[in-house]
Amino acid sequence: MDERFRENIVRAKLKAYRITFGVMHAALIILCQGKLFGNLEYTLIAAIISLSLALGLGIFLSEYLLYRYDHDDPAEEGGE
Repeated sequence: MDERFRENIVRAKLKAYRITFGVMHAALIILCQGKLFGNLEYTLIAAIISLSLALGLGIFLSEYLLYRYDHDDPAEEGGE
């Protein structure tokens, strides 16, 4: 691993973590406003589902962004 690749790993994970945290935060704020369909169990199920999807998004997004950063490097395209 070279230094540029390590920087891309850190940059991809940081951006994925920020997006994941934002999605989790928004979902919890929306779901904690009250009962979903008048039933607390449905609200808790929706919270678990939304948190699980957000964690899955974070895992996928960190790998995807690493791929994008590694293959779309502007320094290689310019020929300078």
